Amino acid sequence: MSVKMVRWMSRWPLPLALCGTLISLLFATAVDASASVPTTYCGGRSYTYIVKNYARGAVALPLRCGTSTWGFTHITTRWNETFDANIALTISRGEEVTDRQDDGGSAIYALFNDNCRELFRVIYNGGAYRGNDVRPQGIITAYDKSITPVSYATPDSAASNVTAASSSYRTNCAVIQNI
Repeated sequence: MSVKMVRWMSRWPLPLALCGTLISLLFATAVDASASVPTTYCGGRSYTYIVKNYARGAVALPLRCGTSTWGFTHITTRWNETFDANIALTISRGEEVTDRQDDGGSAIYALFNDNCRELFRVIYNGGAYRGNDVRPQGIITAYDKSITPVSYATPDSAASNVTAASSSYRTNCAVIQNI
């Protein structure tokens, strides 16, 4: 450390200490993205509160507290560390297609095994909740996959941005959509 910096720091010990304390408080209250949160996490928090962010490349997709029909509150009964990890894996390595609702923001993330059997699905709304509320609404729901086929969607060009998945996962499978 230079002599000038030591002199400057000795003149401002209280503001520097206060800044350090504030920074540590900010990080101490944040949820570790790699750790699962308790199912009671949203008790007393607003539906807009972000529980966790999941990464797809450089993009962060939020899971908000939500309501009984979307978000963390909606998936609480399924929630555990494995479910949390499945959401993270599906978003980071799964197939991404535009949801056929065509509402300007919805996407489906689907994780497939090497036989194109869908294992897990995450529904995401990048648009505003109810059209003019919090944006992005975030993760609407997530679940283990077993549905009756109704219609097919082909992968978007965005799927080429998927991180190289292990050989046991595929990203070129058709995503079946119920509409």
